[in-house]
Amino acid sequence: MAQVDEFRSSSDLLTGSVSREARAARKALPAARGANVPQHRASQNWQRFVAGGISGVAEVLVSHPLDLVKTVMQHERELGRRATPVSIARDIFAREGVVGLYRGIVPRVLGVAPMRTVFWGSQSLCHSMLADTPMWEGAKLLIVGAVAGTAQTVIDNPIEVLKTRSMVESAGGHGPRGAAGVRSAGASVSAMSMYGGRFPGFSATLSRNVAFAVVFSYGLYFGASASDGSVQGTFVRGAVAGFVASLATQGFDYCKTVMQAPGGERERLLSILTRTPVRKLWVGAVPRAILGMTTMSVGASVFSVVEKALLSR
Repeated sequence: MAQVDEFRSSSDLLTGSVSREARAARKALPAARGANVPQHRASQNWQRFVAGGISGVAEVLVSHPLDLVKTVMQHERELGRRATPVSIARDIFAREGVVGLYRGIVPRVLGVAPMRTVFWGSQSLCHSMLADTPMWEGAKLLIVGAVAGTAQTVIDNPIEVLKTRSMVESAGGHGPRGAAGVRSAGASVSAMSMYGGRFPGFSATLSRNVAFAVVFSYGLYFGASASDGSVQGTFVRGAVAGFVASLATQGFDYCKTVMQAPGGERERLLSILTRTPVRKLWVGAVPRAILGMTTMSVGASVFSVVEKALLSR
């Protein structure tokens, strides 16, 4: 019972609530035992991160075709070509079949699993650490989102570059496909990181991730009650929060995609700032919002179930 009181459960994390009994029990713990609480929590933290990695794999399997269509559509519009999500999906399916809808999935699986490990793990850990801090809930969630978004970007940015180039270089029938396309994109990304000192689009990716994580944290946690701790409740809150957060950060995502595509990063950023109409920043907003709704609902619910199972062992 003491273990349950000292360490927050998955339902506590996903609802942002702690029972009065649990709070009272924690405060009543003897001072001598209080010194052991950090060690206990540290020994349990790995379970949060494992749950995050598993949720990331589930997320990719469900959402990758939507992400492919969104990325290719943004690239095609940047080249001045008119394209819709339906036309892009139809063309890809006609050329490559179902396999084509999973183009670029290898770097995405390799990237999303560790990225979601960091995102969900750091968000859950930070939220738990701030649980009893005398601070307005909104301020806590701002910190939680900033920490999770920044931590995610360290893993996310190079993988995003690899994924984007793998997708767009083989779009429209040009450039190598499959494993060859991944190796080609990987070679160019490695060269950029080695000689340029950093990956392109880092600032845009960081801005997008932090803003997304803050908005998402508010949607998932803020004002949640104990009755929202079910898998269904978490799924719905994750879907709504993911949809809203995707729309709120669409401009950052467009800039990120354009800056990470082949070509000079500085020239592309200058072009966005001086010659890109505002409405163009919303290219791909609908498929991205649907993608965000899908990934975050699946991710939040899978994370909740797996984390709860691991913590109960």
